[in-house]
Amino acid sequence: MRVQPTCGHKVDNRIVDKKTARNLIRERLEALGAEERAERSARILERVRGLPEFRASRAPLLFVSMGDEFDTKPIIKAALQDGKRVFLPRVYLREKTMRHFRLVSMEALRVGSYGIEEPPDDEEAEPEALDFILVPARAFDVRGNRLGRGGGYYDRFLSDPRVRATRCGAAYDCQVLDEVPVSATDVPVDLLVTESRTLRFRHGYGA
Repeated sequence: MRVQPTCGHKVDNRIVDKKTARNLIRERLEALGAEERAERSARILERVRGLPEFRASRAPLLFVSMGDEFDTKPIIKAALQDGKRVFLPRVYLREKTMRHFRLVSMEALRVGSYGIEEPPDDEEAEPEALDFILVPARAFDVRGNRLGRGGGYYDRFLSDPRVRATRCGAAYDCQVLDEVPVSATDVPVDLLVTESRTLRFRHGYGA
């Protein structure tokens, strides 16, 4: 039976393959209007800012959201205003790697790979220096597993043993499934924040 698109999280969502899961999430996200996105994004921001791990962080790795994701720019602005040393990813397509550089102001952002805004490459972060990582995904499940867009950039980065920061997934409720298909190289998150709840997991990855 096909799982119907919905932005609630009480539907039994067990998807057997990654393509089906990504298609389902795309349909759900397309159903969200601009006003609803803004309201839900604001609630996610409030929950992330309230996390003790985020409040205590001094060098968080955040990300600039794509068009159908919740708006992360308010989180980046808040972290800068709080005096944190904010780092953002830069993607290198030829090497299929992701490196992380400091952002000192929103005005320094420039469009880079995949049309995503990126920081200048002036000050790079060593993986062990990061203390909080906001992790994107197409979908998460209620055990902390994540389904990315297929490039594997975050899984390769998060599997680096030097990364000891708290891994925090963040997404809309409608991106949370009961179970997502995972492979041996997929790395779960330590906690997950949506507009309505915060889930914590025990995977042994976080600091």
